[in-house]
Amino acid sequence: MAILKKIGISLVVLILVLAVAAWWVMRGDQAEFSVADVSGTDPKLDQPNAETIPTVKIATPIGWGANEAPTAAPGLTVTRFATGLDHPRIIYTMPNGDVRVSETNAPPNRVVAGGGLTNLVAGFLFREAGADVPSPNKLVLLRDANGDGVAETKAVLRSDLNSPGGIAWADGKLYVADTDAVLRYDYKPGDMAIAGPPTKIMDLPSGGNHWMRNPFPSRTISSL
Repeated sequence: MAILKKIGISLVVLILVLAVAAWWVMRGDQAEFSVADVSGTDPKLDQPNAETIPTVKIATPIGWGANEAPTAAPGLTVTRFATGLDHPRIIYTMPNGDVRVSETNAPPNRVVAGGGLTNLVAGFLFREAGADVPSPNKLVLLRDANGDGVAETKAVLRSDLNSPGGIAWADGKLYVADTDAVLRYDYKPGDMAIAGPPTKIMDLPSGGNHWMRNPFPSRTISSL
């Protein structure tokens, strides 16, 4: 009984230590400056604080209610341009005013490179942030034809992408950066669909601990 009692006490102590360690890592840093301090043309910046184990505090996603909107600066208004998008990531405005949106998330079983404990922790943080949903893999068109600040037209241009990210357009070609390749489509501004298979410009490497591929610099597009 003495041995079992010691084992039980050891397990309780271990659980408590792990709980305290988890709280310490997840507690987050408290703001030291007021909103007024960090606003305006000369905001106050805090000094960097190096941490061997960074603290993490995940904000709970709430969203805006049906009749809610951010508070705009004096003389400005905020309009709800579009709703119902599925995990939108990159927004790109075409020359004619149409808006392209990549609906995307991490590929299956690919939170970060390396797997193991890193993926386990990353998966937990993704769930806390509401980002553990399957990737929609879509490229969506939003159009505000009457200029009232609301997109009355929504169309899916492609739904066969692979965790798409960056979007760019030049010389009748639309470029999309999937997580593993740069794709090029024939596309004219105003078209409501993208037909035909893409041209693969290049494969993309894994790129470290993130699956997302950034938008293209203009000088890169001019060389493709």
